[in-house]
Amino acid sequence: MKIGLINPKPLLSPDVAIPQGLLSISAELKRNGYKCEIIDYCNPDVKESYSHLNKFDVIGLSVMTTQLHHAAAIAEKLDKHVKVVWGGIHCLLNPLSILNKFKNQFVISGEGEIPHVKLLDYFDGKETYESLINQKGVCLHNGQPIINKPYFIKQPDSLADIDFYDLPMLEKYIYKNLYYVYIHYFAIKV
Repeated sequence: MKIGLINPKPLLSPDVAIPQGLLSISAELKRNGYKCEIIDYCNPDVKESYSHLNKFDVIGLSVMTTQLHHAAAIAEKLDKHVKVVWGGIHCLLNPLSILNKFKNQFVISGEGEIPHVKLLDYFDGKETYESLINQKGVCLHNGQPIINKPYFIKQPDSLADIDFYDLPMLEKYIYKNLYYVYIHYFAIKV
């Protein structure tokens, strides 16, 4: 199963920042045997095209409310065979806003690492529908919205370690805004 994890552009000019949440989800998916690719549309070097996204079986959209417009445009352009999973802070606060517009898509509310794995396991036939509709953090539409309680990780140290090299063009993020200089400066000051 091919999985694409996407960081859409916000309404205002995007600021290039390391998408930590997507890296954490990527690490957990890989630990559970899934392969994924991160596409960060906030990076100005990433072309805003969508046809290549149809090579994926599953697209994960990480959204803050300011990213909804771009995320919706992406979701609407995908072929029907692509399953779409929404996550991010907007989905924690208002999962129903996504499910009302995209009834055949899925929303993860809360921290997405574990619910995302459970959802992919369901797509792969390793989880039952009954377990999915009772999984904290997974929301879906089945004639009516099913909104489960958000999922929060009780032991963050149990998650897979992030591999920053999962982020294409990592050097652009490091040298943009002089991350290394700021981190080094504050590490010395503290």
